[in-house]
Amino acid sequence: MSPEQRAEAMTYAEPLLADIDRLRNEIERLTNCLKKANEQTEYFEREYYLIKDDANRYAYAKTLEGQVVMIETLKFRGAIELDQELDDAMAEAYHRAHEGQAALTLPALL
Repeated sequence: MSPEQRAEAMTYAEPLLADIDRLRNEIERLTNCLKKANEQTEYFEREYYLIKDDANRYAYAKTLEGQVVMIETLKFRGAIELDQELDDAMAEAYHRAHEGQAALTLPALL
């Protein structure tokens, strides 16, 4: 290739090389944006589930059964045990409310 041909080829290649660099930078920028968005989504998901659990626990605490659990737990065990006791009482109440449903759906599966 002659020097003139080489110079002409470089004239055409320079804008293409600049485009490739620009596109590489854009890919890197978008990748970083995606990583940041994923991190934020994971953070908000964790926060949502923590808040949802607390909201369910406090809603249960407003019921008569929940108030009994709260008073007894605070009186004998202290505030540290309260969340676990409320969770246990909520699980028991859920199982009591749904225990007949499992027996009703089992024959339908057979």
